[in-house]
Amino acid sequence: MSKMKFLGMMAVAAICFFNACKSEPKDPSLWTEEELNQWVSQKEYLGGLQIAPAAVTNMKALSESYFAHKDRWDSAFAYLKNTDLNAIEPGTYDVLNKDVYVIVPAPYFAKEADSVKYEAHRSYADIQYIVSGKEFMAELPLALTSELAPYDAEKDLVFVVPDSAAIAANPGAIVMNPADPSAFYVFFPDQAHKAGVKADSVEIKRVVVKVRLD
Repeated sequence: MSKMKFLGMMAVAAICFFNACKSEPKDPSLWTEEELNQWVSQKEYLGGLQIAPAAVTNMKALSESYFAHKDRWDSAFAYLKNTDLNAIEPGTYDVLNKDVYVIVPAPYFAKEADSVKYEAHRSYADIQYIVSGKEFMAELPLALTSELAPYDAEKDLVFVVPDSAAIAANPGAIVMNPADPSAFYVFFPDQAHKAGVKADSVEIKRVVVKVRLD
């Protein structure tokens, strides 16, 4: 092999390697705040979905989970984009072999905060979206709660209650988020949450998309 041919092959290999590295997404756990904000603002992960996550969403956690399970999150956002959510009947719908599924509760009227229990999950993230109506969705760090009953692995569900001493030491830990059709909320396993807290006396339709994390 001539020296010129060898050098040409090396140059082509270097270009291919450079392009491959450039196209390989950087681990989002290593992103700077600027890189995370750029990813969020581009909204490519939403796949054309016009509803965005609420401003309080942990976008760092979402970005890391998105790149770890891109097919699942893409399927979840595609479901919200392509489904007539106003027409869908109450029930449970499989989207991606139980890695993504949807729960549609019957339409309801929200309750006073004390009448609704906090819950948390270990295997799935929740995308909670109010299709019609308005309510509050409360959240607080799971670490500041105590279990009301043992975790139900079959339902991936545990009911919790705020720990009074922990809450006293962390004022502002409980956040009441206004929820309406303008945005969706994403809750990860480290977030206790409860939907259906009264904001108005109107009937509410809600869709919950469950995304497996393990």
